[in-house]
Formats: sequence, C-alpha cells, structure tokens
Amino acid sequence: MIRVVSLDLWGTLIDMGDRDAARAWRLREFALVLEEFGHPVDAGALQEATDDAHREHLRRQRHHGEQLAPRAQIADVLARLDVPFRDDLLDVLVVVHTHAVLRACPEPAPGAHEVLRQLHDSGRRVVVSSNTLTSVGKVVRSILEYRGLADLVDGVYFSDELGVAKPHPSYFRAVADEVHADPTEILHLGDDWRTDVRGATEAGWQAVWFNPAGATAPAMAVVQDIARFDMLVPLLDLPSTAPDSAPFPRRPTRKVAGGPIS
Repeated sequence: MIRVVSLDLWGTLIDMGDRDAARAWRLREFALVLEEFGHPVDAGALQEATDDAHREHLRRQRHHGEQLAPRAQIADVLARLDVPFRDDLLDVLVVVHTHAVLRACPEPAPGAHEVLRQLHDSGRRVVVSSNTLTSVGKVVRSILEYRGLADLVDGVYFSDELGVAKPHPSYFRAVADEVHADPTEILHLGDDWRTDVRGATEAGWQAVWFNPAGATAPAMAVVQDIARFDMLVPLLDLPSTAPDSAPFPRRPTRKVAGGPIS
C-alpha cells in the first residue's frame, strides 16, 4: 500500500518558468558585482564560464548524486575566469546565484493545489523530494509558500540540506527514514528519468514518470507515465483507506554521507 507520495519539484510540481530571464539576470548581476570588486570581465567570457560550470555541476549531480555547495559552484566559475576571490566577494555572488530563480517566476503545475488536497484527504503523506543546485532550500521554500503549496505538503527534502542528491541511494534512504516508511510504501513522481524514475526504483520505491512531452522510455523499461499532474490521482485509486493518516513528526533535516554511484 502506498502510504507516502513523494513529488519532484522542478518540472513536476512546479514549472521552471522563464529560465532565460533568470540566466540573463544572473549574468548581469555577476558582471556588476565583479566590476564593483575590481574584476571587470568580458560578457562573453562570463557567459561561457557560468554555462560550462553549470553543465559540469549538473552532470556530476545527475550521474553521481554529488551535491556541490553554492560557494563551491561560484568558486569554480571564478577560477575559470582567473578571477581571484575572497570571502566577501563569494558572499555577494552566492546571494545572486541562489536567488536568480525568482526572476523566472516559477508556476505550480496545473491542478497542483487540488491534487495535493486530494492526496491529503486520502490519508497519505505528501512530501517534496527535490534536487537543488543553483537555488537552495531556503529560496525554494519561499516559492512554495508564495504559491500556496507549503501548507499542502508534510515535508520537504532538498539535496543541498541533505548533502547528497538524487539519484544517489543515500538520498532515497534518508527520505524514507525521515517519513518513517518502508521504501515499498513510497511512490515518487518526477520528470527526470535518471534521477527520479531510475533512482527511485533502484532504491526500492515505486515510481511514476511525469512525461508531458511524451518522450520514449529507455528500452525494456516498464514504468507508468502520465502527461498531466492531475493524472496521478486515478493511479492511486483515491479516495484511500490508508492507515496512519495523522501527520508524521517532522525531524530536523540532517546531512547524509554517501559516495558516488556509477
């Protein structure tokens, strides 16, 4: 029986919004800050350094579950630009880096509020299980609150706060432990095949692929997919008589140690 429904955030529960606007704002603010600190940089070189660094950081996260802290991400960008840096410069750039997502104006998936209410009414626990990279848990929580979603979930588990990311098994073990559920009692919905679907199923969870684009699954893969967020409801045959409908105790989020996976 499914007792816990876990939802990926970006691209599933919340649409990323205008990514180009967020990227342009980040680059513009980076340039202004660097100039203010006496390190003017060429706009093209800055864009290349930030794009290359982000691709590498995202690859390491998606393939190995590595969670690189924002300060380390910024330090890598500055190293690519041969810009010397100190703590006060990093402090300012980290604020820009982690808040740029707000410029994208992320929106909830259509029907998200009603689906979350139905899941709660069924007695199931609902959590958000999400990787973060350029953003951080504190910023993402503000988005959930602003969009009226924070009170509709029982817990949020962000990779920057756990210290490990999907698809690493340690991430899924940590969330299962936090919600006091056996892996087989957790269903995860997410849009990324590697981190959400394969990662969850290899950890013993059940998984549904959020696939609005109608992409083709890898060969031999047998996983239910849905094109709309509200299609999750009939899959769970709501309403449910799931036991233990009382909210589970929230515990402080903790770091989780774990090595890379292949």
